[in-house]
Amino acid sequence: QDNNRLTDALIYTSTANRTRIFRARSVDVVDPSPEKPTVMLHNGTAYLIDHQGRDDNEQIYRNLQLHLNPLDQSPNVKRKAKSVTELARSVFPADHAELQWRQSRGLTALLMALLAISLSRVKPRQGRFSTLLPLTLLFIAIFYGGDVCRTLVANGAIPLIPGLWLVPGLMLMGLLMLVARDFSLLQKFSR
Repeated sequence: QDNNRLTDALIYTSTANRTRIFRARSVDVVDPSPEKPTVMLHNGTAYLIDHQGRDDNEQIYRNLQLHLNPLDQSPNVKRKAKSVTELARSVFPADHAELQWRQSRGLTALLMALLAISLSRVKPRQGRFSTLLPLTLLFIAIFYGGDVCRTLVANGAIPLIPGLWLVPGLMLMGLLMLVARDFSLLQKFSR
């Protein structure tokens, strides 16, 4: 257990489609650089698990060189403090989720305002606050839906496309349905 050797190691990596698990009696760190970390696994088993269950694989090896994903070199810098260009160049899904979060906020705010206009219409003699609770609940659902999507994109559970654009896309479809409904009502009243 010196600086470059580990014993009884387990390495777990997961993507949207598959999971890889490596067990090894010993591991030598060949290249400790954060840009391209490389390890040599000795006497172990490698498992490839396809999430659809079609292409699972098990391999027993004596020596296996493994190139790991690049490590975030600046753990002290929070994603929220990174510039848009840094986020766009990053290889980490969490950085792309933060970038999509920033890019989608303006469109989401505009769509929320348009939804509020369309949904706040009341019938004559109906209290003007009768739509306030449903609108508040809808806006809470939109906010938390965006936050959940950001987490799922950061974890790789949702692909980058549609990614966080899923929530504004659903909002736009709802808005278009409301506009179509309002337009058909206007045509009925104009006859």
